[in-house]
Amino acid sequence: MKTITSRQGDTLSAIAYRHYGESRGQVERILEANPYLCAQPALLPAGIAIRLPEAQPKQKTIPTMNLWD
Repeated sequence: MKTITSRQGDTLSAIAYRHYGESRGQVERILEANPYLCAQPALLPAGIAIRLPEAQPKQKTIPTMNLWD
C-alpha cells in the first residue's frame, strides 16, 4: 500500500484519477482504507496522509448485442 500526502484543494476523485488513471470505484476503495477521510471537507487541506490500496486490474468488458440492430 502506497501513502501520499494531500495537496491543498485535492479531492479524492482527483487523487484517484492521478494515481489510478480513473476514479470510478477507486474513491470508495480509498475511503475503505482511510475511514477518517469521511470527516474531512470535499476539498482536502494540505498535509493529510492518505493510504492508497494497490490498483485493481481493469475488468474485462463483455461485448453485448443490441436486438434492434
